Amino acid sequence: MATSPGHYQSYQIGPDAYSGNGSVDWTTSRYSGHAAFALLRAAENTTPDSEYKTYRTQCARAGIPSSPYLFMHFGANAPPEPQADALYAACQPVDRTGYVPTIDVELPGGRAKHGITAQQALDASAHLRAAGGHCDDALAVVGLPAAAHRRGRGGDGRDGD
Repeated sequence: MATSPGHYQSYQIGPDAYSGNGSVDWTTSRYSGHAAFALLRAAENTTPDSEYKTYRTQCARAGIPSSPYLFMHFGANAPPEPQADALYAACQPVDRTGYVPTIDVELPGGRAKHGITAQQALDASAHLRAAGGHCDDALAVVGLPAAAHRRGRGGDGRDGD
């Protein structure tokens, strides 16, 4: 909990983990205050993350609620529905003790760095809605909603990213 004169703020810290992190000591992370929850990459594009199920099991044992996420790709070679299917498949069996699945959208460095025009960004928004809707349909079968989030990481704010 952080405080400042005249203001009261409360926040929780939760890491974003993927197979590139290697071994994680979730119990130490929890008790040191560094993991009140965890965002775990379940898939990138259509590729399952090799450590997702291990991390999910370890988080559960450490008492850390987690949320699986899809690191979404955009473009002609990355249609949304197969990516949503990859997220859904990676989440089996469904964990009802954690948070809802999320879709992670990032353009580090902003649209310009990735050569994406404003129109393409609008098209990407439709792409995200299609994946989210597809996820919602798949997850509704087992009684879970999906949620989409966009982190403000990496954009310079100058090109509407």
